[in-house]
Amino acid sequence: MLPAAGKILFPMEIPLQFWSGEGYLEASTWAVDQDGFASAAFHSYPDKMAFDPYSGNAITVEPRDSFRQRVYLAPLGLWLTLHSGRFERVTLNKATGAVEVQLAPADTYTPTALLRIEQEAHASNVSAIAPLEKLTQLRGAWAVDLGATGATIHLGRQLPVDHSL
Repeated sequence: MLPAAGKILFPMEIPLQFWSGEGYLEASTWAVDQDGFASAAFHSYPDKMAFDPYSGNAITVEPRDSFRQRVYLAPLGLWLTLHSGRFERVTLNKATGAVEVQLAPADTYTPTALLRIEQEAHASNVSAIAPLEKLTQLRGAWAVDLGATGATIHLGRQLPVDHSL
């Protein structure tokens, strides 16, 4: 029996336990909607605070600190650091490993962003991540022209280099 609409359930309130032909399964129903469907993700932004049954593969980070120059994506073991410029939003598609980086518009003192990509912790089944656009390197970072509307950079898995040729 499902609760009345609007009632918030906590995992300890209604455990769902059953035996399958292969073994014992246990899960809680706190992420199940009124029709009995499980949610793929939970959006915890204060303006949203809702379950998302569709897009559980995407993780979006919107830095809110005063600098907005450093983001860590744990599933890829990836640090993104700006030596100049500011992040607006970073989105990770967990299914494909693709990363979309949106940078703030240029200002008088920052016409170019310098993005450093470091993968210190190599997660299993994750290859090196690099920009998919053609960018130049400057002082060990990728140089990105910002312009009046900012810039969007796409990062993805770098194909292995065949040195046998």
